[in-house]
Amino acid sequence: GHCGIDLARKTGTPVYAASQGTIVNIGKQRNSKAGLWVEIMHSNGFNSRYLHLDSIRSDLREGDLLLAGERLGNVGNTGYSSHGSHLHFELFEDNGSAGKKYINPTDLLSQL
Repeated sequence: GHCGIDLARKTGTPVYAASQGTIVNIGKQRNSKAGLWVEIMHSNGFNSRYLHLDSIRSDLREGDLLLAGERLGNVGNTGYSSHGSHLHFELFEDNGSAGKKYINPTDLLSQL
């Protein structure tokens, strides 16, 4: 299903890390399912992903530490996106071979 929330914003709106963590994946294929995207592993056991970006900061690399509130890219409409310009934001626990356990990010966002 659709595991996350879509936040409608204008293309080019800055996107910031929800919490401090290490970049574990950067998707750089604009026409992939998720388009341009960044995944961050946080110390609390959760990962966050930011999909359909228009751009990713050019200096970011896997293994880099991002601070909470640090800009990682800009909102876009890349990949398989039928909603127009938006950020798809998701949170999950990565349980290795057991798969991912997705968490509804709405509760987290209301606390920020």
